[in-house]
Amino acid sequence: MTVDRPGPVTGEDLVALVVSAFRTHLPAEEPVDADTDFFDAGGNSVTAARVVARLRHELDVRLSIRDMFGNPTARSLAERLGRLSESATPDPGRRARRPADGRSITR
Repeated sequence: MTVDRPGPVTGEDLVALVVSAFRTHLPAEEPVDADTDFFDAGGNSVTAARVVARLRHELDVRLSIRDMFGNPTARSLAERLGRLSESATPDPGRRARRPADGRSITR
């Protein structure tokens, strides 16, 4: 996902990023929006793990598969990601990864 405006990934941009991850891993015939339940739309534990891995990589957050099961819609998972990013303490020895457009993630 590419976001046109500069700044941190927040709110609806974060929801759009999660929707994009869902679309990549759900059956193509299923419509996906912010309130689509990932598992009701055909997702399973394997595809959920792939979504979690993608979001971990793109946003450099400590998202767990449990977070995915507890927040099965793009909107609820984006809210969880926002809370995780607020409570994250950076590891000084680790270089932070950023989304493809180079922006940081905050709420």
